[in-house]
Amino acid sequence: MLRTKSREQSDVPILFVSCKNQEMDKVLGLSIGGDDYISKPFSPAELVARVKAHLRRQNMSHSGAPDAPAPQNILTAGDLEIDLSAHTVTVGGKPVHLTAKEFELLVLLSRYPNRVFTSRQIFDNLWDSYGIDEDVRTVMVHISNLRKKIEPNPEKPRYIHTVRGVGYKLVSG
Repeated sequence: MLRTKSREQSDVPILFVSCKNQEMDKVLGLSIGGDDYISKPFSPAELVARVKAHLRRQNMSHSGAPDAPAPQNILTAGDLEIDLSAHTVTVGGKPVHLTAKEFELLVLLSRYPNRVFTSRQIFDNLWDSYGIDEDVRTVMVHISNLRKKIEPNPEKPRYIHTVRGVGYKLVSG
């Protein structure tokens, strides 16, 4: 069920934007985990205001104060450092510029060091599903690009290892 799965993974506000405006549709959207439901037609200004209101509430509930800085969340593996709050990556103290998808991929692997993820698991976590061949190629390309950016020698990876016939893992030590 959406409510259980989405709330176990995150407490990010969920807003339903729909052309359905029947009471039952709204009740269903809210009952499965939505925090708000807005139906068409609506003005862009109203949507922005609702999103900002939910984010304000979320920030207040986490910090206790409206404008308090978010806690710094840093993941490390050797001299690889990922600052989740600042959305930055450094290797040996040098900044590494990643695409949004590369950053998401690195964060996924870093949250579970030494755990092997299949290409399918990675794809399902970061992309919408299409076909298994496309999934594998997409993941392989992103892993390769990520290695080129963070590995001292991408041919002999230090951080992201391939487990032949299974998938990929980030080595923590």
